[in-house]
Parts: sequence; C-alpha cells; structure tokens
Amino acid sequence: PPPPPSFALGVMGVKGGVGTTTIATNIAAAMLTAGDKPLLVDWCLGYGNLGLYLGHTPVPSIANMISRPVTDINDRNLNGQIVTHQSGLRLLLSSSRTQEAQINFSTDSVRALLGTMKRMANPVVCDLGSRYNPLISQVAREIDQLVIVLEPNKVSLAMARELFQSLEADGIGRGRLNIVVINRAQSSLQTPWQEIEQHLGQDIKAIISAAPELAFQTIEANMPMVLFRPNSITSNQLAKLAEDFRNRSIAYR
Repeated sequence: PPPPPSFALGVMGVKGGVGTTTIATNIAAAMLTAGDKPLLVDWCLGYGNLGLYLGHTPVPSIANMISRPVTDINDRNLNGQIVTHQSGLRLLLSSSRTQEAQINFSTDSVRALLGTMKRMANPVVCDLGSRYNPLISQVAREIDQLVIVLEPNKVSLAMARELFQSLEADGIGRGRLNIVVINRAQSSLQTPWQEIEQHLGQDIKAIISAAPELAFQTIEANMPMVLFRPNSITSNQLAKLAEDFRNRSIAYR
C-alpha cells in the first residue's frame, strides 16, 4: 500500500534575525525526541545557514535536486543529498553561495521534491528564511502549516502585515498561519501581545523567551536548544510548540 500522507511545516521570518532557523531546528529536534522521523530542510538558496548552525558545511543539496529533471527527483537521489546530525536529525541543506539563488526551477520540480520528502519523512520541517521570493512562494503553497516568526515591535508588525498580504495573494489563507513571537527586550519596551493580535487579526500561537546566552552556547556546541538544555524555559516553550504541531501531524498519517 502507498505510505500514509506526511505533514509538512514551514517556518518563515518577517525579517532576518528574528530566529527563524532556531525555531525550525528546535521544532524538528523536539519531534525527533518524541519518536518521529523528521527531515529538516533549508530552502534558503544562496543564504543557507542551517548547516553552519548545526556544525555541517553548507552544501547546495536543494539546488542539486530542483535543478534535475522531474524524473530524477526520487528517493534514491534525495537520500544521497541528506546529511545526518550527531543527534540523528536528518538535514537537507542549502549553501551561502550567492549564485545558488539564481538557479532555475519549475513548479513541477518543487512539487516532486516535496512529495519525495513526504515519502521519506514525517514530518518535513522547512526553514523558509525571510525572503519571500518565487521559490519560497511556491513551497509555501505546497505545505500544510506556516509558522510566521516576528518580534513584538512596530517594524516587525508592519513587515508581518505586508507578508500576510503576499501570502493571501498566493492563496494561502489565515487558517494555515501560526504566529510565534520572539521576545528580545524588556516587556515595557515591547508591543503588548493583545495589540499584536488586534493589529494582525490573528491569535498568537506561542511566545518564546529570549535566551541569548543559551543561544550562544548551542551554536558553539552545534546542538538545538531542546537537546542541549532541555529543561530551560526557552527549550520547554519550544518543545510545547513542537508538541502542538506534532499532534496535528498525527492527523495526516
């Protein structure tokens, strides 16, 4: 019989530096800990940093796949591009070579690649970066749920509204969007969460506490927070977020 349908989750930042890669990595790592078989994918062609974050040399694996003929996008060829982190988390990487961002791709190749990923993993967790370009737009159309990462300030909120308009223009409804707020400043300097919900017209899925010292330590150790220090406040918040999406993914099996 054909394999059961898999769940694909995308994580997208409204701007650079808000913690998109951190959120995607820790969701995938928490799901791995829970017994799932996730595949963590860096779709940021030309500015990929997921590999560096986890101690792997960034390689143009995504570029190598979507530049192939659709008939060559299969389990065997995809498996040859996957690397495995020391934790057991499987990774499909992009490099930071600027020319990689100029690669040509077709809608069919993106669909075929995502379909192959779904056969080989459950869930598929996609780091979509913060650049809403034609490739990211196509991927966003094909996945099941999107996490939108932002900071609680007026600049981030303004950019979030622009992003929401672009997503809606591409047929991606609010029912697929999940707002995650990253706190980086004192609460008195931040926009209150009630105002964020009112401004964006959508409930906040999670609020994640900033942990700069822990973030530095995990980068130095090349480990996700939820594995490096699972009992920290931030790790618990990330694990709870992952559990929510894991429960959704079970419905797809």
